[in-house]
Amino acid sequence: MGSRTWFSLKRASLPVALGIAIGAGSQPLKGAAVPDFSLVGFAALDGFSTNGTLLAGGTTGGAAGLRVQVSTLADLVQHLESDAPRVIELTQDIDMAPLANHQGGFPTDYPVGEIRVHSDKTLCSKHGATLRRGTLRLGKGPTGRHNIIIRNLRFRDLWVPDPTGKYDEYGWDYIGLEAGSHHVWIDHCDFERAYDGMIDVKGGADYVTVSWCVFRDQKKCNLVGASDNSGATDRGHLNITLHHNWYQDVAERTPRMRFGNAHVFNLYCVNLGGKGIQSTVDAATLVEAAFFETPKTGSYPTLEANGGPAGIVKVVGSRIVNAPGVNVAFREFGAREFRFNPPFATPEPPYPYTAHPVDEVPGVVTRWAGPGKIGFELWRLEHFTPDQLRETDLSGPGASPAGDGVPNLLKYAFGLGPFEQAVSPWITLRLDEGRGMLAYARPASATDVSYRVEVSQDLEAWTESGIHHAATGTNASGLQTWEARQTTPPTARFFFRMRIGFSGPADSGSP
Repeated sequence: MGSRTWFSLKRASLPVALGIAIGAGSQPLKGAAVPDFSLVGFAALDGFSTNGTLLAGGTTGGAAGLRVQVSTLADLVQHLESDAPRVIELTQDIDMAPLANHQGGFPTDYPVGEIRVHSDKTLCSKHGATLRRGTLRLGKGPTGRHNIIIRNLRFRDLWVPDPTGKYDEYGWDYIGLEAGSHHVWIDHCDFERAYDGMIDVKGGADYVTVSWCVFRDQKKCNLVGASDNSGATDRGHLNITLHHNWYQDVAERTPRMRFGNAHVFNLYCVNLGGKGIQSTVDAATLVEAAFFETPKTGSYPTLEANGGPAGIVKVVGSRIVNAPGVNVAFREFGAREFRFNPPFATPEPPYPYTAHPVDEVPGVVTRWAGPGKIGFELWRLEHFTPDQLRETDLSGPGASPAGDGVPNLLKYAFGLGPFEQAVSPWITLRLDEGRGMLAYARPASATDVSYRVEVSQDLEAWTESGIHHAATGTNASGLQTWEARQTTPPTARFFFRMRIGFSGPADSGSP
């Protein structure tokens, strides 16, 4: 995705030319390539869970079913609790409080809801919609669920103040996995302050990946294993990968492990306040290239015990940057003989992956974690079948399945379908009242793309000054029209250039 390709459009009747440069954006990290956001980790593996279900091909969510757009709570419940495969796209924020059915209870003046998500579901939003005051429960009682993907969402308002400071009266978690649920991928989501936990994995749940998520302003983040006494259910399960997650101003559980296996890599944690990565009760936790910035005095970035039996923890290539006068350090236990627990029993993770060097972790994670960074990936999910997604020469960023020479990345950026012929002129360049004007369409949800228009008289010196670039409207399908106009009439020939950067919201906004 870091290569550049030039496309030129010329109008013989005008003394102007247009070029389009395509590539990974370069600001503010010069030369930074867009990371690979594909699923890696335990959720990508085939395997059995406690309910005996074998899932071939890893976690694919609802890709085999219908794609539906949801804007109401009633429709969200209907589709998530359906037994049919579904790709469910949230088109706006949804408040779950009217359900008032949370099994963990709630105050009379602050009802909260929960939805019991069934198997074979993908829940996502192109623009990072918010779910408020509710829990997504994956599995309940004897019934586990499997093959579920949750991406590009925000979770908010599952919190009321507790004067005891314990936050254990209500069992509110934004996402809860239990009852042997397995093959779950939670990616590019943003969680802010919940009464109990943010993502809890227990009851023999298995094959889970949590990636590129943000956890902020929270006491308890990620619990894996509910009790020291749950070995009969949890031993041999609770396999979880957590990578490229950003923890900001949190106290503990990044994660807190019991019995299972955890692979934590490229974690970025700022202002840790307590027990961070806890590996207890025979859990095996491998920590790689993790970066802890200014942990508080008395905190533990890694810890092998929590008042009960110890687990094992190994720390590789990781770093702590202490504030002046603070001397927090990593703790390891059993690192020299480290092996994952059965069914793997190997010193290395049982899947391929690529970790960023620890020095790159703060920049990479803060730049790419959270909603709004995977618009192109969601576009691919919308337009290609699971089999086609595995064919990079068809669905990859540089592929042109329509045979028109326009790659998929560019078609995404301008709101075209991959199999749609890009019939000229799909970008209009003309003189308007004596001024050059470039007009084009782009999806409002393409927040991971930056669009920059520059002008030149000699093809050597380029500038954005003298160009007014703004949206002029948005249609019902979310396709915006944009115009880039010269603010003064040109006095000589001129050239337009548009730079398309696939670089995330840090490079986006008004060009």
